Amino acid sequence: MDEHLRVALPASAAWVRLGDVLCARSARACCADGTCARSASARRADDLAARYPGALVVAVHHGRHCWVRLGPAGGALYLRARPGRAVPRALWPAWASLAHAWLAAGLPVRDLAGPTPGPGPVVSLLGRGRQAVQVRARPARVG
Repeated sequence: MDEHLRVALPASAAWVRLGDVLCARSARACCADGTCARSASARRADDLAARYPGALVVAVHHGRHCWVRLGPAGGALYLRARPGRAVPRALWPAWASLAHAWLAAGLPVRDLAGPTPGPGPVVSLLGRGRQAVQVRARPARVG
């Protein structure tokens, strides 16, 4: 079982520093083809990952698009909602948590990419990240 703290941004700096998974919405409006939102989301995800290196997963989304940074050297995923499908409010945060559980289990990042069954988003692996990402173990909770 994977336990992690997911923090929705904006949040207080104390919570953000503790977050294993950070989720934010891109402030950039989407152009017709989505490229503006993708590049703004990618930059914000990279900035957040650099600023908060303790977060294993950083997801920044805008509408039908989501950029997910994986670990300090784990590469990135680009997720795009399927055309004609509604985008549930919890979709991108849920995918960020799934990515954390996947990495914590030691599964290869490359297996996160590709077609997803049913109404799930289309997932593309970008950059590095063909191998598993090492995850630091947290001490077990006592009591």
